[in-house]
Amino acid sequence: MVRRAKEFGVSASDISCDWNAVIDRKNEIVRGIEGGKEYALRNRKIEFFHEKVVFKSPTELTVGDRAVRGEKVILSTGSKTLVLPVPGIEKAITSNEALDLRTLPESLVIIGGGFIAMEFAHIFNAVDVKVTILEAMERILTDEDDDISAALTEVSERKGITVHAGSKVLRVEGEPGAHTVAAETADGEKGFPCEMVMLAAGRVSNIEGFGAEEIGIERDRRGVKVNEYLQTTVPNIYAAGDVVNRFQLTPVASYEGRVAATNALTDAKQVPDYRFVTRSVFTDPPVASVGLTESQAREQGFDVEISRYSFAESGSAIIAGETEGFVKTVLDAKNDTILGVHILGAEAPELIHEAALAMKAGFTPRDLAETIMIHPSLSEAFFASVTSRVAGHTEGCCG
Repeated sequence: MVRRAKEFGVSASDISCDWNAVIDRKNEIVRGIEGGKEYALRNRKIEFFHEKVVFKSPTELTVGDRAVRGEKVILSTGSKTLVLPVPGIEKAITSNEALDLRTLPESLVIIGGGFIAMEFAHIFNAVDVKVTILEAMERILTDEDDDISAALTEVSERKGITVHAGSKVLRVEGEPGAHTVAAETADGEKGFPCEMVMLAAGRVSNIEGFGAEEIGIERDRRGVKVNEYLQTTVPNIYAAGDVVNRFQLTPVASYEGRVAATNALTDAKQVPDYRFVTRSVFTDPPVASVGLTESQAREQGFDVEISRYSFAESGSAIIAGETEGFVKTVLDAKNDTILGVHILGAEAPELIHEAALAMKAGFTPRDLAETIMIHPSLSEAFFASVTSRVAGHTEGCCG
């Protein structure tokens, strides 16, 4: 925004980024949040330890040098970076180290094209690091709608991020400051020279190292194996969050934690409902979505109808100078229901909650068309995407 200040009639000069100040501010914020969480735990008389835990039996654990017993246990040990079986991969940093870099590289190759890879690509691109993405799959963000993936690829490349999809990394060579990443591309093997390499090819369930498998906790292809109530293969132990690995999202982990605690401690058994999970990718512009993608809806046999609305037609987006992107709504024409909403554009992570609430409430496009929205507002983009179908033509930002 500072770089674009002239667009808004504001003069700015000598624009620069103090990266160390950015990291210091990040650390201060993280410490504050962590301290707030610990205070909340103490205030609720919850005892906690920052120590290594090892299962001795399903009800006995060693925490540091003390023994702790629990009639019921909830496992929520998160995830860790997936390490690819590639020669030289130990030369790469992960997102953990990337969060604390004090010196920015001039060039960076990121292995992976998921949400972590794309978020860091946009962060480093914004501070003038030359970024190259190597993704083994045929497109980035494979969990997102095809159109969102294609549009973000285009936006990223326009910003100067080089994206190579369908490129399988073979090895990492060289020394710190002078690496080459060899990859098998559509045009054969190629080398990608860079100052630094970052591994962001996904995360896996963190289950090793604390005796979980030794006491009978089994895992499946995703993570810890659980039944519909989030109960593991050891009856008194439940699991929640990234260790289950249904969604690698903080609010899902929190939601599953509440469900697991309820099921562990009461007779009111709950089954998690994942139909309206919102997800986001904090790129520039950001991505957010809820529900089925277009391809998922077609695969499930719905009578699919697509409605789109461009931010270039939104009054608020024009005023803010944020006209990149669109809202795509996946509809079931037969039952007149919203199956999914996918957004690439300004404030997408805020806007997606309107779509999730509308879907959960069972609102039809006509219900939304009869809702009077504030103008100008970015929220109009979602409503215009849906109501265009009712109107039979592309709706403007205010009708």
